[in-house]
Parts: sequence; structure tokens; C-alpha cells
Amino acid sequence: MKSILKKHILVLAISIIGCVIAIIGIGILFATTNSKTTRVSEIKERLASYQKNKKAFEDEAKELRVLQERLSILEKHVVTSDSLPVLLSSLEGLASKNGIGFEITSVQTPIENEKPKLLIEATAKGSYLGLRTFFAQLEHQPFQVKLKRLYLFSEQAETTSIETAGTLSGPKTTKPVISKEVGWQGVVTIEVLSF
Repeated sequence: MKSILKKHILVLAISIIGCVIAIIGIGILFATTNSKTTRVSEIKERLASYQKNKKAFEDEAKELRVLQERLSILEKHVVTSDSLPVLLSSLEGLASKNGIGFEITSVQTPIENEKPKLLIEATAKGSYLGLRTFFAQLEHQPFQVKLKRLYLFSEQAETTSIETAGTLSGPKTTKPVISKEVGWQGVVTIEVLSF
């Protein structure tokens, strides 16, 4: 009987050891599977983060290119010492387009608050409408300007009123005398803000 009991105890011990080994094996398998699943999910998250960062980087690169294009456009409108003759000739061309006599009397670059300024003093002569159109178009140039001073004077012309002038008589018509149009002169100081 002792041998049967020993046999059953031995079988029971082997069964328990087998179960413990099986449980340890299942635990190791579960831990390995769990770590691999965790690793796969971390890799998926990294990949998703990489894709998101790549998209954000591409968007920022596009935005940077747009900003660089805008900056290059803006830099074209900044007046420098090298582009000053172009600016002055464009002012003269704008005046001549409007039938205005335009003479630049001085160009100064004073320094205020450690920043240089560009001041252009000029005289303009022509009709009132021509001067007005010139100054309106001056505001719409690609460079920023500020009119520091503007004086308008009407040039004296020989004018007479219609009552005292009388009429011109011809064989068939009688017309009132029309006086000559008065010319205007403007003295202006222009500050170029984009200098």
C-alpha cells in the first residue's frame, strides 16, 4: 500500500509541478504577448505622431515659403540708398503723367531716434486738378509716404470779372470774355516711411 500511496503522491507532485510549470509558461507567454502588443501600440503611436509631425512640418514649410515670397515682395518696396534714384525718377514720372511740373529741391536723410529718415522737398506746378490727382496717386505708390508739409498757392493771373470784361462781338455772336485758368503751385515735404 505504501507503494501505491507513494505512486499517487509522486503523480500528484508531478501533476502539481506540471501545472505550476504550465501556469508559469502561460504567464511568460501572456507577459511576452502583452509586451509585444504594448510595443506594437507604441510603434503605431510613434508612427501616427511622426505622420502628424510630418504634416505639421509640411504645412509650416508651405507657410514659410509664402512668408518668404511676401517678404521678397515687401523688400522690393523698401527704398534704400541704391534705389533712391529710381524712387526720385518715379516721382518725376508720376508728376509728368498728370501734367505737373515737378522739381525736387532737396533730398535729406536726417537721423531721428537712431533711425534714418528720407525727406524729399519739392515744388509742383500745374492745374489744381492735376496737383490733386498727383497727390492722390502718390498715396497709392508701392512705397509708404507721409506728407509732412503741403502748401498750395494759386499763381496770380490776369483775371477780370465777366461784368467788367464785357463781351466780344462778332458778326453773328456775342460771347462773354472767359478768363485764363489760374495755375497752382505746391510746395511739399514728403517723408518716405519705407526707408
